[in-house]
Amino acid sequence: MKKNFSMKIFNLIAKRVYKISKKRKLGWTWQQCQKWTSANLYKSYKGKSFSKIKVTDVDKEVIAILDGKAMPAVGVTAKKAEVCFNINQVTNDQTDDIGFYYLKDRIFGGNGELGFDDNLKIAVEVDGLISTGLIKKYQLATSDITNLISEIRKLKLPSGDDSIIFKRVMISDKISEMNNPCNGYILITMLGSSADVNTNEVDMDVKEKDLSPELKAKLDEARKLDEASKQAMANKKRVVGMERPKQVEPKKGAEEPSGKTVLDAERYKALNRTLEILKEDYKDGLITKKQYQARQQQILNKFERGGKI
Repeated sequence: MKKNFSMKIFNLIAKRVYKISKKRKLGWTWQQCQKWTSANLYKSYKGKSFSKIKVTDVDKEVIAILDGKAMPAVGVTAKKAEVCFNINQVTNDQTDDIGFYYLKDRIFGGNGELGFDDNLKIAVEVDGLISTGLIKKYQLATSDITNLISEIRKLKLPSGDDSIIFKRVMISDKISEMNNPCNGYILITMLGSSADVNTNEVDMDVKEKDLSPELKAKLDEARKLDEASKQAMANKKRVVGMERPKQVEPKKGAEEPSGKTVLDAERYKALNRTLEILKEDYKDGLITKKQYQARQQQILNKFERGGKI
């Protein structure tokens, strides 16, 4: 007798819908996911062999249907809607000007940066180098930004002309659309570009204290990872700067070591002290984040060229 796996198939699909809805922060209940599954997806799987159903295929189909659709409050008919991250949850720190070499961290996270939410609408527009149009952040490939940074570096722009800026932009100026999270996006471009000149920025003051507890927790985690990374790098530099034991004893009468290793160790110490002082100035509010990043890069460049710190 052939077994009926209809309920098992339905529950499998509903569980995948529920998992993806959680990941996308749709706020759906288990019952809503069941209704959505029944209305949108179950019919295409009904009667199939359970053993031949792959969860990866189910996930792809769920995501394809979800793009542009969301669960209605009542009933089982899916209404068109869009899931977006509101630009008023993007802090001022995330929209500060930065050097182009920090762009990857700013967008995707790293080195103390939170990174933008996957559902945030963005547009990356740099004259002659990249033009993404209006997209969601999850649609942007890291390789696109890596290539952009490489292309900007080839231009050898003078310091001050190589800044990336971030603008909050509203798609519609209708009053009824002001609180719609899908009505705003972040424009990412270069200072003085055509996109910068021709696009009006929305004046919005968003501080860290205004963030949701979840975003604050993510920001704290990013900072902790940044501190751990810096500490690991500092430890590595100290190890590199230590004098290693000699494999062969110097012959009697030979000249003593020049002391270069000791000098190198002192240079690393001076570098770390200088960076710590700079960091304290930033924490105390004496300099802006943009100034902090620019001065940090200047110090590292000078150190690599062998200059005195």
